[in-house]
Amino acid sequence: MKTRKNAGRRLEALASTRMYPGQATHKMARAICGASDPRDECDVQRAEWWKRCESASHHPYMTVTEITERKPVLADADEAGRRKIERWDEEVYYLETPNLEQIPVSVRVHSGNGIYWAIQRGCREVTELGYARFCDFGGCWAQPEEILETTFGHYCCEDHAIAAGADLRGVFVDVMHAEHRREQFDKIRAAL
Repeated sequence: MKTRKNAGRRLEALASTRMYPGQATHKMARAICGASDPRDECDVQRAEWWKRCESASHHPYMTVTEITERKPVLADADEAGRRKIERWDEEVYYLETPNLEQIPVSVRVHSGNGIYWAIQRGCREVTELGYARFCDFGGCWAQPEEILETTFGHYCCEDHAIAAGADLRGVFVDVMHAEHRREQFDKIRAAL
């Protein structure tokens, strides 16, 4: 299956939710109806509305953004070598991005049932949409070529896996002091 990379790069700015240091999250595609009046066909108040939305070709898991670029068309140079702008040409592009959501995995949030409830609200795995898997570390939108697979998630690097694993086991990791955090990571790595 062909996968699309770096879908989360533009969405890093949207990751404004402050989570616990090292909290494991699962990235999923969220259903949002983009129709002009979704109540007509999708009826977003009814159960499983995203299925009706998909059948109506609204693409509830993707957002299409119109991007207009203005480019100047320059006149010939005068005697001094200066060129004036004759007109502006506009080019319109359409950028399709997935509606991504971070679902906390910790028992501190939603009693550990976040993924189950997200699926009940219409969320889907990003791999079902043809995208590569994201790192399960909170706030990390990396889509590495090789994912570090653990019993508690998929991560882009060992530090993210250790921090998330420590958080899920109730071990507090020092976020302010890098040297102390490195010592803690070494102890956790030895215990794994």
